[in-house]
Amino acid sequence: MLVEATSISKTINERKLWSDMNLSVGPGEIFGVLGQSGSGKTALLTCLGGLAPIDGGEIRIGDVRLDNVSRGARRQLLRSHLGFLFRSHVLIDSWTIEQNLALAFPRHTSHSERRRRSQGHPRR
Repeated sequence: MLVEATSISKTINERKLWSDMNLSVGPGEIFGVLGQSGSGKTALLTCLGGLAPIDGGEIRIGDVRLDNVSRGARRQLLRSHLGFLFRSHVLIDSWTIEQNLALAFPRHTSHSERRRRSQGHPRR
């Protein structure tokens, strides 16, 4: 499922982090965000994941605009189509990357499906 941000902007405490930003992430793609401390990397990922609002523009997951759905519907959409690997302080040190990624999947997801998706393979 495609994640697409169009002309998004975000300001925190009167500081513009980014404006008129466009981003597209295709099905099965894995991406990272690099930048200086305080440049808005975490804010961007938090907004793309529907965990925080944007100030302008729109974010879509597939055909669904995140700001046009209920909180419950947004949560279900995000759980079934996105996964986050947070900073190391939230990871379980004794687990593999695959095991840490598997935490993001819904409970009903089979072990084989968790493994396939955590290795970056798109759905067939």
